[in-house]
Amino acid sequence: MRTPTPWLLPTEPTGTRQLLAMGASKEMLITQLRTGRLLRLRRGVYLTRSAWPDDGAGQHLLLAQAELVAHPGAVLSHQSAAVAWNLPAPGFDRWHDRSPSITLPAGGGHRTSSGSATRHVADLPQGDVVRHPGGFAVTSLARTAIDLSAGTDLPEALVVLDAAA
Repeated sequence: MRTPTPWLLPTEPTGTRQLLAMGASKEMLITQLRTGRLLRLRRGVYLTRSAWPDDGAGQHLLLAQAELVAHPGAVLSHQSAAVAWNLPAPGFDRWHDRSPSITLPAGGGHRTSSGSATRHVADLPQGDVVRHPGGFAVTSLARTAIDLSAGTDLPEALVVLDAAA
């Protein structure tokens, strides 16, 4: 009988390939999932349960970051960027109550997947993408405000634009 190899559970969203490269096996992943010590954030992306926040905004950001792990080259955008920048939502709902949102680069031949994230496809100018203090790529505050305001009524757009200013 083989002695189990200890491994550290991921404290940020981590893909299956990365975990396998760090010494975990598929059986170890299954065991940790069954015991509840490991969470599946989306297909192929995991996080230790102890790193799962209690607040909705924190949970939303981790789910959005899981989408970034699954889609390299994507950036947090729209409602997920609003959560990252702490922008107010017009009306009575909150940005983090909506599904995570990412923008994928145009021309990438992106397939639709069974995930619950909202996916946008666009070539973002370099100045529209920044590194958030949390370490992930996100649309800039100005770009986020424009994305959220597009197609909304003026009073709702002003809430977001005023907060961003």
